[in-house]
Amino acid sequence: MLHHLGAQETAMPEGTISYLSKNKVYIRFNDTKSMKIGDTLTVWLDEKWKKALVIESLSSQSCITQAILLIPFAIGDKIRAIPKENIAIKKIIPQTLKPSLSIIDSSVKKDSLTKPKQRIESRVSISTNGSHDKNARDFDRVRSTATLDIYNIRDSKFSLESYVNYTHKLGTPINDSTFQADFKIYAMALSYASENGIVLSMGRKMNNHLANMGAIDGLQIEKKFKKLTLGAFGGTRPDNQDYSFNSNLGQFGGYMAHEIETTNGPL
Repeated sequence: MLHHLGAQETAMPEGTISYLSKNKVYIRFNDTKSMKIGDTLTVWLDEKWKKALVIESLSSQSCITQAILLIPFAIGDKIRAIPKENIAIKKIIPQTLKPSLSIIDSSVKKDSLTKPKQRIESRVSISTNGSHDKNARDFDRVRSTATLDIYNIRDSKFSLESYVNYTHKLGTPINDSTFQADFKIYAMALSYASENGIVLSMGRKMNNHLANMGAIDGLQIEKKFKKLTLGAFGGTRPDNQDYSFNSNLGQFGGYMAHEIETTNGPL
């Protein structure tokens, strides 16, 4: 499928998509020493490599990226790195507010300024892609995704996040076996954020501080101290074949993360 590529391209790091969230794409490489935050990554599409992703955070063998090309990505897709490019970001110049707008009515209670408010974000998308390469197997694929995030449910400290995906190759029969392989739950978790900064999550959730591990089925807890975050987790990991729940794949551990804000994002 890759045909004949130049020597410069074959020397570039190549990885695969290991996980998809509603707005991030997680890539796993054998080595990321030659890559930096802000680098552009490419995907093989229409018989050539096209710019598709920008690195937002980086570890020794994986990275978290933001899509800049609106195409349906899939776990296992091949990704390649190219030399770093600077993407222009428009600078927003704040407008000066009139004095009358900066004054808060004294009758407003302090609690009303700090009380969490419910916020709902949802998205449904359907896309198709395929291949009609004479040297490869022809296929047409339909991919649908749905996300639903409810922050501070009914103005409480509880929040819900969910992300599901259904991918089906046309012409393949639909039964219990194929549906289980085509339908995947990437996130389904309930979280509680206490007043002292502790966040407790239960269910299937991807931890941004543990991107190499993928999703975790179980309990996660973390506490943030300014730029330092301490956390622990216990449970299982999804099945390697169909991403379903597998009680035999137990895992537990702890982590510590230190974040520094830079012009290219957090490190």
